[in-house]
Amino acid sequence: MVRQGRVSAKNQVTLPAALMRAARIKAGATVEFSVDPHGRITVAPIRQIPAIEQFIGIWRDQVPYRTGEDLVEDLRGPLDP
Repeated sequence: MVRQGRVSAKNQVTLPAALMRAARIKAGATVEFSVDPHGRITVAPIRQIPAIEQFIGIWRDQVPYRTGEDLVEDLRGPLDP
């Protein structure tokens, strides 16, 4: 998918909504810029891993937790409404 844009006087570019959806980038996301030897600029999202999710794989073979929330609930018990 190719779209055109214009660079503003403040060096800003608006990313077209179709490209944002295709790259799964949302407003406020952190992105990475790179440039290749031909001068092409690439914008790519930096995927953030939720804090508990980065550790859940450590126990995956030992404890059958599907999500970090399941682990936290098991550790602290269910919350009372």
